[in-house]
Amino acid sequence: MAFSEVLIIIPAYNEEETISEVIQDLKEVLKKHHLSAEILIINDGSTDNTGIKAKKTGCTVLNLIINLGYWRALQTGFLYGYYKNFRYFITMDADGQHLASEILPLIKELKEKKVDVVIGSYPERGGIAKKLVWFLFNFLTGLNVKDLTSGFLTV
Repeated sequence: MAFSEVLIIIPAYNEEETISEVIQDLKEVLKKHHLSAEILIINDGSTDNTGIKAKKTGCTVLNLIINLGYWRALQTGFLYGYYKNFRYFITMDADGQHLASEILPLIKELKEKKVDVVIGSYPERGGIAKKLVWFLFNFLTGLNVKDLTSGFLTV
């Protein structure tokens, strides 16, 4: 994929402890697999040094002046990508819970199956209540979604 096609959106709120490592891991994976992407950090009104640390990595950083929350930060990233004509969007969390290496299978599924959205799953993290809700959702919709709460996806 060419640089102009892929945008990786990472919303971040007070993640100064992890943001540099998340970005570094991501850059290493991209380089190792000869992939290009713009990494966009949405600094969601952080009160720590998240934005400063992200900027030092050379990524694009959008600093929101107030905390809008995870979904609004994601929307900001999608709007940025839309206006910049990106074709693919990947979202990741800034706290390190999503491994950079896991974007590879997501991209592969997106391209090979020619689907619009691929969502990474980590069903082991869900407690009994979450798993019950997931089961009910799948039963009622007829879908087979393994993790309804994943923020790790490609569009």
